[in-house]
Amino acid sequence: MVWTVKTWAEWLNGTVEGDDSRCLTGAATLTEATSEHIGFLANPIYTAEAEKSNAGAIVIQKDVLLRVSPQTALIRVENSYQAWALILKKLSDTPFASGISPHAWVDASAEIDASATVMEGVWIGARVRIGADCIVYPGARLYPHTELRERVIVHANAVVGSDGFGYTPPQGTQVGFEKIPHIGGVLLENDVEIGANTCIDRGVVGLTRIGEGTKVDNLCQIGHNVHIGKHCVLAAQVGIAGSTVIGDYCQFGGQVGIIGHITIGNRCSVGAQSGVPKSLPDGSTVFGSPAMPLSQFKRAWVKWKQSGLS
Repeated sequence: MVWTVKTWAEWLNGTVEGDDSRCLTGAATLTEATSEHIGFLANPIYTAEAEKSNAGAIVIQKDVLLRVSPQTALIRVENSYQAWALILKKLSDTPFASGISPHAWVDASAEIDASATVMEGVWIGARVRIGADCIVYPGARLYPHTELRERVIVHANAVVGSDGFGYTPPQGTQVGFEKIPHIGGVLLENDVEIGANTCIDRGVVGLTRIGEGTKVDNLCQIGHNVHIGKHCVLAAQVGIAGSTVIGDYCQFGGQVGIIGHITIGNRCSVGAQSGVPKSLPDGSTVFGSPAMPLSQFKRAWVKWKQSGLS
């Protein structure tokens, strides 16, 4: 679908600042957008990204001050988050296509390398790509726009590419939450292994990405648009909220919880059952909830034991 900036603005009951004649072919994140994409800004922590974005248009609130390049038009609306949900709904595709084989539900557009192993009971959606020497075990679900590069292992009942947890809160007379469609995908790079019953959400737009050599244990949850670097390890029941960026060679113990929209540097270690509420610099070793440097946690633990409250 190709709409101009003016068409989008009229459909959203918004007003345009800048060139309203540019054609827009899709939606993208602020960092990934090109001149043919529409993006949005609702959270002020992304203001700097919006001002540097190459998007053809950005949807923002009516009263927000934003300095963008002359090539980027602004579409001002009453509620940019709700407008984004409407845009994604307009652009969303059919969740599953219909191709069925005796051993797997395989869409005709899925590209499966001859050396890959896809076992009975696997469900594969449209426009899925499975590379050389991959193994997909029974019960796994690969949603549309999922790509497995080479030597990827997806264990039983894992779900790769399901919608993330995104809803707009009620506004005015609206009753209940409104779902935000997800039209992005998932990329699992070479030598990634995904444990049984783990769920990896597709991007709202753009990709959720798991880097080369990363190993994810059973029963983990990875939110939409999360980027995990190379050769990381995630133990069972790790949960990572959406749009968090994790560097290379990181280690997360079991039941670690990580808040969304933060950055964790390279070679960070997070102890089991820790809760990470803010970004971590390279080389951090943290423990506790809220997570703190390990040396600080040890001192706090000693004081707590000495207090007699333990």
